[in-house]
Amino acid sequence: TDLWALGAHYVSVTPLRLDRTDDEFSEELTATLK
Repeated sequence: TDLWALGAHYVSVTPLRLDRTDDEFSEELTATLK
């Protein structure tokens, strides 16, 4: 769990959900990752 990770001095990363309907952002992200 996140609390265990923090207590054990690890970094806890929460996955984020991308808005795939945002075409402009999606195109910028694709160009950046190429």
